[in-house]
Amino acid sequence: MESSNSVLLVDDELDLLTDLAEFLGSEGFEVAQATDGIDALSYLYASRPRVALIDLVMPRMNGIELIEQIRSDPSLASVRVVTMSGTVLMLSRARLAGANDVVRKPIDPTALVRSLKRQSGHAHPG
Repeated sequence: MESSNSVLLVDDELDLLTDLAEFLGSEGFEVAQATDGIDALSYLYASRPRVALIDLVMPRMNGIELIEQIRSDPSLASVRVVTMSGTVLMLSRARLAGANDVVRKPIDPTALVRSLKRQSGHAHPG
């Protein structure tokens, strides 16, 4: 069942994945992890987290392809997508593919939490 504070982290950098999961857990999020787009898609179908935080450069299925898969499937329409990348071009491509929000790497923890809370419905705009 979907929890409003559930987040799926998708990144092939294991240290970053671990650090983000620990940090977001301490901020009250229920965190699951995947190391590439294919594993992430399986998790999305099984668990329907509220937000997917997706790195754009990954093996097997990159972040853009994952976003396109999510957006092409009506059963995943409720999943909000936040992407992470160090390049503005990739973040622009992610928005075009259907990302709800983008976060620049290196990640500003405060901005990340604000984005995830906004996407999960825990913060009011403004």
